[in-house]
Amino acid sequence: MGVGGWSVFIVNGDWSVFIVNGDWSVFIVNGGWSVFIVNGGWSVFIVNGGWSVFIVNGCWSVFIVNGDWSVFIVNGGWSVFIVNGGWSVFIVNGCWSVFIVNGGWSVFIMNGDWSVFIVNGGWSVFIVNGGWSVFIVNGCWSVFIVNGDWSVFIVNGEWSVFIMNGDWSVFIMNGGWSVFIMNGGWSVFIVNGCWSVFIVNGCWSVFIVNGCWSVFIVNGDWSVFIVNGGWSVFIVNGGWSVFIMNGGWSVFIVNGGWSVFIVNGGWSVFIVNGGWSVFIANGGWSVFIVNGGWSVFIMNGGWSVFIVNGGWSVFIVNGGWSVFIVNGGWSVFKVNGCWSVFIVNGDWSVFIVNGGWSVLSVDGGRSVLSVDEGWSDYVDGDWSDYVDGDWSDYVDGDWSVFIVDGDWSDYVDGDWSVFIVNGGWSVLSVDGGWSVFIVDGDWSDYVDVDGDWSVFVVDGDWSDNVDGDWSVFIEDGDWPTM
Repeated sequence: MGVGGWSVFIVNGDWSVFIVNGDWSVFIVNGGWSVFIVNGGWSVFIVNGGWSVFIVNGCWSVFIVNGDWSVFIVNGGWSVFIVNGGWSVFIVNGCWSVFIVNGGWSVFIMNGDWSVFIVNGGWSVFIVNGGWSVFIVNGCWSVFIVNGDWSVFIVNGEWSVFIMNGDWSVFIMNGGWSVFIMNGGWSVFIVNGCWSVFIVNGCWSVFIVNGCWSVFIVNGDWSVFIVNGGWSVFIVNGGWSVFIMNGGWSVFIVNGGWSVFIVNGGWSVFIVNGGWSVFIANGGWSVFIVNGGWSVFIMNGGWSVFIVNGGWSVFIVNGGWSVFIVNGGWSVFKVNGCWSVFIVNGDWSVFIVNGGWSVLSVDGGRSVLSVDEGWSDYVDGDWSDYVDGDWSDYVDGDWSVFIVDGDWSDYVDGDWSVFIVNGGWSVLSVDGGWSVFIVDGDWSDYVDVDGDWSVFVVDGDWSDNVDGDWSVFIEDGDWPTM
């Protein structure tokens, strides 16, 4: 035992500590710990093995009754009180308070903060000054917000949302969602489980009839209308339009954009102003591009590619690949399953006749090879005449007559004038433009009116085109007069 220091006194084998001058003291009764501190320090007292803490001057205090914790703080601190095993928290000066009844949580806050009250296990929240509030009736959530914020109200287990000042509102009737927004915002209304959207001031609108989606937009934006489950899209001011007939997709774009039209399930794409065009006949792909771009044509399931201005071209006959490139590039031609390669400007060339390789090289290489089998005459770096084969006449670096009795007929001034007379194609290219393009087939006439088609399949699907716009579009078919 000392003065001012700590002292220990033991009774019946239990430790006890007592300190006089404001230091800590411990006293143990019947083997239970107890701590008591006088001058603003902490004190702990244990009754029947349960902890209790009490602090006087604004510090925290804990008191335990029947093994439950309780906390009480007076001056603006938090307080917890537990009754029958349920937690309760109460805070006076604008702090949060929680009160629990029958094991259900409840929260109440005075000064505009959030409050929650729970009845029969259902959550409810109410906030006064413009904050959000939630009230739950019969287990259904409801939210109401006063000053222009969002509000939700639930009737018969269905969600409804209403917002006053031009914001979005949702109301659900018979399990279908509906949304309505006043001032130029989007609105959705659902009838019989179908979605419908309507927007007034140039925004998008959707309306659904019989479970089909339809979209209509007024001011030049996109519109979609669906008839009998088929998608159709139409855009007025130069935008893209899609129309589906009998389950086949069709797209048409007016001002130089891309257009797609599908007949009998085959894809066709046509683009006017130098863009790419695709037409499919009997399931074969064909692509044609006018101004130096790439073109692909497929005949009887074989791929063919032709590019005009120095680009690469591929033509396939009876499943054999052929490639031809004009300006110094490499060219490959395949005859009877044999590969041939020809390169013009001093590079190597290979030509195969009857399965044997031959090599031709200009300016320092071999110039004429296999005279009696393939090539006939070679003069000054240009081929002049090959009479008994496929080629007939070649003048001044351009082909003038190119297989007279075969498929190709005439070539004048660098453009093809007659291009397979007795075959599929008839007359092609006047002044660089196409003039007559399969007279007795599907395509009928092309006259150079501002670079547009004038008559386009007279007895078929397409009928008439005047001044760059289609005037009659499938006259005897499905499209009306435009």
